[in-house]
Amino acid sequence: MPIENVVSDITIKNSKDISKLIHSVSRLERDVAIIKDDVTKLKTTVSDIKLKLWEHDKRFGVLEERTALIPKLYDSVDKLVGEILDNRQERAFFSNKLRGHETRITTLEKMMSS
Repeated sequence: MPIENVVSDITIKNSKDISKLIHSVSRLERDVAIIKDDVTKLKTTVSDIKLKLWEHDKRFGVLEERTALIPKLYDSVDKLVGEILDNRQERAFFSNKLRGHETRITTLEKMMSS
């Protein structure tokens, strides 16, 4: 509001009151300008933050796409490890069985050669 409108609406008793009033209105106008500047800066900051959040959200989307197959990979690795363990157990079993056969064959060969 321009200072002239404020002054015309007030009954003025002396010139000292007018000068105080003009000084007060000037300070208020400066303060309003500063507040407007601060609001503009805040709007810019909020816009920057929104942009950063959008960029991070986009990155998280890419990460989710890349990691979506990890549970399937773990399942496949678990099955593979299970097969490897089963194979090792079978080899140990057959290895022991072969040693037993070898011992029996050696004993039989000795009996037949005597």
